[in-house]
Amino acid sequence: MSTVDDEFRKQIATSINYTPRSLSLHAYETMKTLCDTIIPTDSESGGAIEAGVPELIDFIASENSDYQLQLVAGLNWLDDTCVERYGEWFLACGPAQQQEILDLIAFRKNAKRDPRLNDGIRFFSVLRKNTVDAFFTSDVGLKYLGVSGQPVARVM
Repeated sequence: MSTVDDEFRKQIATSINYTPRSLSLHAYETMKTLCDTIIPTDSESGGAIEAGVPELIDFIASENSDYQLQLVAGLNWLDDTCVERYGEWFLACGPAQQQEILDLIAFRKNAKRDPRLNDGIRFFSVLRKNTVDAFFTSDVGLKYLGVSGQPVARVM
C-alpha cells in the first residue's frame, strides 16, 4: 500500500470537512463510527477520530483498489446484516444493537455457531488491525505510549 508522510497525516487529522476519497459518505461515516468504537477517546488519550484514523484508512483505500473493495464489501456486509437482523442500517441501529453485532464479529469463535458471520469477522479483524496500526503510528498514539519523536511513515 501507500506510504503516508507526516505532513499528510497532520492535514487529515485536523480536517473538519474531510471529503472521502474512496468511500460513499454513508460508508465513510460507518467506518468512522467503527474506528471510534475500536479506539474511543478516554481520560488518558484522544481516540481514533482525533488521530485521523478514518481519513488515513480512506486515503489508503483510495490508493489500493483491492483494499477499497475489501472495505466496501465489509461495510456493505455490516449494513445488510443489520437490516436483516434489526431492520436498520448499522448507523441507524441503537447502541445495544450495534454492540451486539460488533460482539458477534469481534470473535472468530462465533463463526463456529453461525458460519454466516465469517465475512463480517474477516472484515472487522482487518479494520481493527488497521485502526490500531494507524492510531499507534500517529502523534496521538505515540503520545499515549509516551514515545517522543515523529510518527512513523508506514505501509498499512
